[in-house]
Amino acid sequence: MEHPDSKALAALLLEALREVLSKDLGRDERRVDENSPLMGAEAVIDSYARILFLVKAEDCCREHGIPFSMQIDVDADSGEHPFRTVGALADYLAERAFRGVEQ
Repeated sequence: MEHPDSKALAALLLEALREVLSKDLGRDERRVDENSPLMGAEAVIDSYARILFLVKAEDCCREHGIPFSMQIDVDADSGEHPFRTVGALADYLAERAFRGVEQ
């Protein structure tokens, strides 16, 4: 996958998140979607699960030839952190891949 779109990336990220929730944590993963928050009080995962998710997401992306880095550039002025939702992370990664940013 040379330049993945955010929908394809969101599907991969959701697959990774659902696997962490169901297999690693024994929780119901059916309620997560692209709008599921990954940070904050309403997050569907805690800090431990976030680490598991990031490792699983990185593995899943690399299996599909998508560069993935846990190093995230955040624009402090915008307040738009890529980890706020699954969809936001997918958009961020797709944009970086499209621009050819080395990850």
